[in-house]
Amino acid sequence: MKLKTKTTERTDIRYVLVNVDKKNKIEESIKFFCGSLGLSQISPIFVEPMEEKLEKNDLIVSIRRESLDLFRAALEINKEEIKIKKVSGTLKGLFS
Repeated sequence: MKLKTKTTERTDIRYVLVNVDKKNKIEESIKFFCGSLGLSQISPIFVEPMEEKLEKNDLIVSIRRESLDLFRAALEINKEEIKIKKVSGTLKGLFS
C-alpha cells in the first residue's frame, strides 16, 4: 500500500527559466549571497526535460515557493550575466 502525503506536508515548488552559461554559476551566486543555509532553504534542482524547446544557454531550475524572492536577489547581486526569463508553477506553463 502506497502512503500518501498530506497537502500540508508537500513542498510547493516553482519552475524558473534562467539564461546562464553554466549551472555552477547559479549555485555559486546563492552561496555567496546567503551561504550554505540559504542554499538548503532554496534547494535548487536542475530539471532537463524538453531540451528541444529550450534555447541556447537556458536552464530550468526547480526551487521552493517560499524562497523565490531570495533566489531572485541572489541572482541579481551576482556579477555574472544571469537573467530570469519566466517563473511558473508548472513545467507546461513555462513553454506556453
